[in-house]
Amino acid sequence: MGYVGLNCLAWDNWIISLSRKRTHNLIRSSLIDLSIHSTSPLDKL
Repeated sequence: MGYVGLNCLAWDNWIISLSRKRTHNLIRSSLIDLSIHSTSPLDKL
């Protein structure tokens, strides 16, 4: 495993952490939307 292999690994980790942050933010914002638009979560079911 040379320099290129290590570089690809770091790139993969960076992409994974980015996508994790994005999904976390999406989940959080959708939860906030739910709490704003409905008095109780049961209204959405």
